[in-house]
Amino acid sequence: MNIKHKYKINFITAILVLSGNVAAQNPIEACQTTPSSMTSNIQSWNDIAANGKSIIEQIDELASNVNGILKIEADLKKMDGDLKNSKKVFDMFIPVVTPVSSVKNVFKLASNTLGTIRSNGVSPAKDTATKIATESGIRELQRQLDENVKPQIQETIRIAEQNAAELTEKLSLLETTCSVIAAASCAVNQPLDEISNATKPAPSVVNSATTAQNEYLNLGQQLNSSLKKANNTLAFTDDFSKQIKDIQGPLKDITGGVNKLGGIMEQKIKIKAGPFNESFKLKTAFKEAGKIVKKLKKIPGVKQAEKIVNEPIEAVMNEVTKPIEKSLKPLTKGLKLPSVDFNALNIGSVPNFDPNGLPNPADITSPLQPLLTACAP
Repeated sequence: MNIKHKYKINFITAILVLSGNVAAQNPIEACQTTPSSMTSNIQSWNDIAANGKSIIEQIDELASNVNGILKIEADLKKMDGDLKNSKKVFDMFIPVVTPVSSVKNVFKLASNTLGTIRSNGVSPAKDTATKIATESGIRELQRQLDENVKPQIQETIRIAEQNAAELTEKLSLLETTCSVIAAASCAVNQPLDEISNATKPAPSVVNSATTAQNEYLNLGQQLNSSLKKANNTLAFTDDFSKQIKDIQGPLKDITGGVNKLGGIMEQKIKIKAGPFNESFKLKTAFKEAGKIVKKLKKIPGVKQAEKIVNEPIEAVMNEVTKPIEKSLKPLTKGLKLPSVDFNALNIGSVPNFDPNGLPNPADITSPLQPLLTACAP
């Protein structure tokens, strides 16, 4: 700024402070009516920018939530299949291991637990995740928001912030000019009544622009509110993912144990009591357990024949039953199904947020030009 000009402005400001509220005495109508209209207009631009930033945050959060739902759906589909297959294997082996009650009890418990967690938790949760991901339309909406709306809102924020800054400068210039004219501190380049008449439309033009901006703002606020509701409805994804992880580990251990069963059944065990000393494949030992017990009971001095037969079988089966028993405990908690308000996921049609339809600051300040340039040399 020119130093002379700076001192001149400071001198004018001092005069204005001493003279009191000179604006009220200003003969130019626009000086008394337009500043408040422009202040509202600037606030509208700032509101548009702030709401736009909130929309961007909500769009990004929705993308995160949708990705979370897709992962949950994939995890639950796999888990549902694993539970189904593992239960089927246990059910298949229960008749085989029935002669040894300790093993049979573990297999029955495993079958019941896996069946319950699948039917009461995993399957309905999977169906809910699929319903959210596909039937609710939220996935397609999120794609449209990310690809189409987000760039428009980002451009709107840039324009709104730029316009607010530009109009703030114009408002400052307007207030300064009005004060200078009111204090008779400049030689105006045309009669004051002509300036007043020429600038009379200014408040109406500014107010019309503000109305258009606020209509755009209202659409943005409605979208923002809908996105917040949708994100609140999907806020369960983080906690539910943790529940799934808590189940995935134990289920993986159980599945690993199930996969060992085929090989373990081929292992040999030795049953020895008195003169009885024979080796059996484990699957044969299960099958022949009853007959072996009867033979042992006929041998004089042999006691607890069932225990003698069961112990070597249990010793080998412990490789499977012990880890399974341990892994079943955390599974008894199951999955706590989320409550989903599908109505909140229905955003409806998304308006066109093309910022090119917003008012131009040049059009807003155009009626004020005679006043803004009244003191120009």
